[in-house]
Amino acid sequence: MACGSYKLYRKSDSHVAKGGVCLPNEILVRILQEIPPLELVPCRRVCHRFKSLVDGTPSLQYALECTLAGANPIPSKRFGLQVALENLRMWRESSIALDRTEDYELPYPDGTLTRRPGSNTVVARTCVAQIIPGRDILVTQLQSRYRGIPPKQWIVKPPEMTPLSFIEMDQSQDLLVIVQSSIVGNVLMGYELGTVTLSTGRPHPLGQRQAIRVAFTFPVFVDSQVRLCISDNHLGVVLFSNLRPMPHSEIWVWNWKTGELKLNAYAVTQVGRMIASSLVFLDGKHVLVPFWTSMPPLRDADEMHLRIFCYDPGDPTRRSYENIEAVAILNLPELGHRIGVLQLDGAGNPYSTQLPPASFDAPFDGSMRSRVFALNIVLTTNNDTRPLYYLLFAPMRLFQRCCDVRRFHIVNWDSWSGDARLIYKHPLGIVSDGHIFQTRALFPESRHTSDGAQPDNEHTPLVIYDFSSPELLRRDASLGRFRNCEYVFEPTALGNEQNAWKHSKIVTGEALPFRKIWTGFTLSLRRGMFSLVEDCLIIGDEDGTSWHVKQF
Repeated sequence: MACGSYKLYRKSDSHVAKGGVCLPNEILVRILQEIPPLELVPCRRVCHRFKSLVDGTPSLQYALECTLAGANPIPSKRFGLQVALENLRMWRESSIALDRTEDYELPYPDGTLTRRPGSNTVVARTCVAQIIPGRDILVTQLQSRYRGIPPKQWIVKPPEMTPLSFIEMDQSQDLLVIVQSSIVGNVLMGYELGTVTLSTGRPHPLGQRQAIRVAFTFPVFVDSQVRLCISDNHLGVVLFSNLRPMPHSEIWVWNWKTGELKLNAYAVTQVGRMIASSLVFLDGKHVLVPFWTSMPPLRDADEMHLRIFCYDPGDPTRRSYENIEAVAILNLPELGHRIGVLQLDGAGNPYSTQLPPASFDAPFDGSMRSRVFALNIVLTTNNDTRPLYYLLFAPMRLFQRCCDVRRFHIVNWDSWSGDARLIYKHPLGIVSDGHIFQTRALFPESRHTSDGAQPDNEHTPLVIYDFSSPELLRRDASLGRFRNCEYVFEPTALGNEQNAWKHSKIVTGEALPFRKIWTGFTLSLRRGMFSLVEDCLIIGDEDGTSWHVKQF
């Protein structure tokens, strides 16, 4: 019986040749027997992970758990083979397919969901996770690799009975972070963050058995903005409250595997103090935080910049933003007179999946350090609460260069604007696997008002850009718009369906009629309303109660 390039070993074998895996015959046979014949090829794919994970580790079951979690194992015998095989089956059965001509509506179970925007539904790669009435989480996996198989759904039951506040997930690590809030009256006292496996709902094998507790020193109201981001071993939490009389901003960085607090910084918003409302992980040691400084009324505008902090080895001491030593400060140009909220969102993994070629004629090269970093900037001002959108592109080598310098330094915008691109008055884009989803077309100009704002229109076109291609920054200097738009979804009249949508592939000029996707739509300021799954687009309804899938 073959299993890719792996051999079956006698039980007496205690070592393995270089490049092999030391697994007894009966365990390999049992793995193959537990998986249907049609699943053998994916099984080989799982076994391929063993080559780098299991060498020197005697525990197959732990290797299975680590394979599902996408992590490096350490010797352990905590996990039984039966549990590992159950996880493996669940993981494989979760792969489903989509028919080219079908819409899949994935409604919530019985009951009405009271949804706080951006908190109860998240999307990561091929999974949609939703908090359903009560305390459970509905996970739906969508995958277009196999055709005609219905979506796979399962329920994750949190270990505790505390009501859920919001969730975040990292599908590559089979990780689901569950956030439970402690509320007294209308005041939020703190959060508890628990880590479970996305596929089974059991405590994550690499996480802490006890929940991570985030306590607040200042009174915080329940409608404050809270954002989570996950990067490998670390979990970032951002709290921002702009309510009077006690505006507050605070960030935490935790190692979710050990429970160690690596960074804690705060500010009470007042004139002359730095304020932050989001963060983005750069690597395993540094985090990028956007700040603005509320200046006195006599100043023309608030100041705005990016700061890079190092959280390795980390310091759990709670300090103000000004008292934390930064690795670097990158100044930004003036974007608003009086800033209300500045949000920087990498939307998950912000890197392009394909490196630019060596002949790329923009100020980027093709090395691993020069992957493109695409960031959204959402800005609201005190005199206008409507959000202003910007897109910031920069090569990873720019931030890496700042991190490598041993002494603190300040980089003025004039010094690094040549390496970056800041697209002004641009709609918010969802960054996913080298593509950007946006909710207005940048052409023709007649779609917009004279000040660049988008007129109110129920039928907003959705534009998809491929920012991993060499065309990323080749834009018309006078018009300031991309040339590498690949796909457009826009409303068109087809028969009796007045609100049907037309799909156009710009690169070939091909136009394909599509069934109605939705009638009007609102893009959430947080990722989660859209997701790119291979060649399919997952679209969430405005009320967040169902999802539709279209293949382009």
